Amino acid sequence: MFWDRISPLYDLFENVYNHRVYAGTGRKVAEFIDSTDFVLECACGTGAITVCIAEKCRKLVATDFAAGMLRQAARKCRKYGNVKFKRADITNIKCKDNRFDKVVAGNVIHLLPDPGKALAELERVAKPNGKIIIPTYIYMSKSSSGLAVKFVELLGADFKKQFDLDSYKAFFEEMGYQDVEYHVVDGRMPCAIAVITKEDVRKNLETERLILRRWEETDAGDLFRYASDPDVGPIAGWPAHQSIGESLEVIKNVLNGKEAYAICLKEDGKAIGAIELKLNGHTDMTDRDDECELGYWLGKPFWGPRRPVDVGFGSTGAKRRPRDHAGGCEGDASACL
Repeated sequence: MFWDRISPLYDLFENVYNHRVYAGTGRKVAEFIDSTDFVLECACGTGAITVCIAEKCRKLVATDFAAGMLRQAARKCRKYGNVKFKRADITNIKCKDNRFDKVVAGNVIHLLPDPGKALAELERVAKPNGKIIIPTYIYMSKSSSGLAVKFVELLGADFKKQFDLDSYKAFFEEMGYQDVEYHVVDGRMPCAIAVITKEDVRKNLETERLILRRWEETDAGDLFRYASDPDVGPIAGWPAHQSIGESLEVIKNVLNGKEAYAICLKEDGKAIGAIELKLNGHTDMTDRDDECELGYWLGKPFWGPRRPVDVGFGSTGAKRRPRDHAGGCEGDASACL
């Protein structure tokens, strides 16, 4: 593979020819990273952006399809304990939906025969309201950039697209993305950074007394209030929470599924429990395509005497499979529904 062959020399070429942009792009990307973020970087290359992200984030999974590039990046990031390297295909990311706070894919979109497929994967694994950050060299902005591209193509690179800033913006519009934020790191070969905020398309569900909505990080205190009760978690198969910080991590990394909701009282909007519907073929209890799993728990003050109700099964066409694997034992969500 071309990128494996040039991996030992890639940094040298970039630093000699385009150092200002090569170094500046990583610093600019890092401005969008928060200290609590779980980040996925695709096409990490030799780690020029990776090192800047690693300094800022809580945890980083850096991937590339070229093993040679991954080796270079791992050497560059060896002092960081929060980085894991994996070989991966950007068009087929082996990860569950809504997993990462930020997803980064640097200087790869122009190399892909089907960039739309890659964008769909990046969006799939980003959390609702998370950011997808895509830096790409805009070769067509300056004549000197064109010469460099021709040289790299002679060595074996295969560029599927070439952009200036206007055509880069048009590309995302054609892909269906609106309200994209753009930043340019200027230099001999400029880099345009597109920042997309993933829309949360889930709608709230309402009953007479409750609202089911997506979890927010600001719910950590309310989650801890009830999840720290030793009579709640162990019945559902998880230990009682020990701190608000632990509850925040659960919101960010567990209660982030596609159909995971906070159970909230309508009167004040405070979370009093959790409910999640795992759809056909993606449950912990069965591999069958015609079964779903509904799990829920409520804070102890809201327990009641009634048993679970059928929620979601009629609309999915799946069979109901009764199983008590939620908190509350003799009390459950149906007492409030």
